Amino acid sequence: MNEMLAHLFKADDAPAKNVSDAVRISELPTYSPACSNFTAMYRTDTGTMVLRDVQNRALQVAKDAKAGVFLIGCGHGKTLISLLLPAVLSSDNALLVLPASLVKKTKREAKEYMKHFNIKMPAIISYEKISRDINFLTSLAPDLIICDEAHYIKDLSSTRTNRIGRYLYHNLL
Repeated sequence: MNEMLAHLFKADDAPAKNVSDAVRISELPTYSPACSNFTAMYRTDTGTMVLRDVQNRALQVAKDAKAGVFLIGCGHGKTLISLLLPAVLSSDNALLVLPASLVKKTKREAKEYMKHFNIKMPAIISYEKISRDINFLTSLAPDLIICDEAHYIKDLSSTRTNRIGRYLYHNLL
């Protein structure tokens, strides 16, 4: 994976391959996971919630690939996926990054989900904090970074994108 990201964080004299996103995406390999029942694996003794199929599939893909990008619609349970990922990926120090406007909501939802699932609670911070605090990532030293609303790091010239990218490149890849 280092080779796949290296061009983003170092000077490279080779010209970039000029391919449209549609062509690039259509050429990605497909994958069909054999899904585990993560509800049974992570539900508390008193929990009553059941994971949706899309949540089970996302967690299985993440477990198999040890990473993932999940394009899942609104209301399909991405927050719970984000909260279960640290346990599924055996993370000791996970970080969940999201827009500042979602931090309180996510923490409130996490308390409810913890009644139903054994969650290894990640540190939760905003993209804005990463933009402002130059040392935050290195001082926290996460072994897993979960980016909710990942379009917040799509601009390769932004401070937050470069800080996350450099941290991943130098510490996790």
